[in-house]
Amino acid sequence: GSPRRNELLAQLLGETKFQVRKPQFAENLPKEHFQNGGDYAKETALCKGSEIVAQMKATDNVLVIAADTVVVCPSGEIMEKPKNKEHNIVMLNKLQGTTHTVWTGIALFFQGKKHVFCERTDVTFFSLSPFLIHSYVYTGEGLDKAGGYGIQGSANAFVDLTHGEFTNVIGLPLRRLQRELHVFFNALDISNHLDSDDEGDIGVQQIQHDTDSAHICEHHRPRYLNMVKKSVSVIPPCSTAPYSDCSNSDSDDADELSTTTTRMRS
Repeated sequence: GSPRRNELLAQLLGETKFQVRKPQFAENLPKEHFQNGGDYAKETALCKGSEIVAQMKATDNVLVIAADTVVVCPSGEIMEKPKNKEHNIVMLNKLQGTTHTVWTGIALFFQGKKHVFCERTDVTFFSLSPFLIHSYVYTGEGLDKAGGYGIQGSANAFVDLTHGEFTNVIGLPLRRLQRELHVFFNALDISNHLDSDDEGDIGVQQIQHDTDSAHICEHHRPRYLNMVKKSVSVIPPCSTAPYSDCSNSDSDDADELSTTTTRMRS
């Protein structure tokens, strides 16, 4: 699976062990049918997660977290991973010297219920010379990443400004996911579904956008739920985010995350 999402999910869940599953869903939804990249990413995540859920037994007591990340350039084109190095060069030429948008769609599934949302981050690139673009592309770093670059790698030097959650650009918006997990569990009234004396495990699956795979982590049920509540409780109260234009499929009461602006270079 994607080492980037592995690390981010581990930050969220603490001490966890992952297995990898690979869904067969082809990421070929007609992009022209979606109003924006967030809607496209949400639907792709929903399709990925639904496939994994369909493979499970009705008695499986697992939480499925499906995710998909895309980049939208100023023209409105939705970018996924480059097909090859030449395509990667074309992508970066469209992004350089402009502000583009990164969307991550996430779908949560548990006990027959689902909750879908997306997060937006705007990223501004410096103007990049052809030499710099070619040099970066031929490192191969961006070939497995939406938009053809990795902000956590050497492409960080391309970034002048980010507006929104930084980990969203990497592929998993941690703060938003923490909040939405809290909202999802509260809406399910999970205490009525789980026996506090049950020593069983709850599985967490994350569909990896970069590698089309899924992660399963095993965690003791009460400890996991307490940890999620604790992780949410330390986050300061948020204000209404200007980027809350992607609605939730099954819940309208999700907290919205206030965005932050970060200048990468002066």
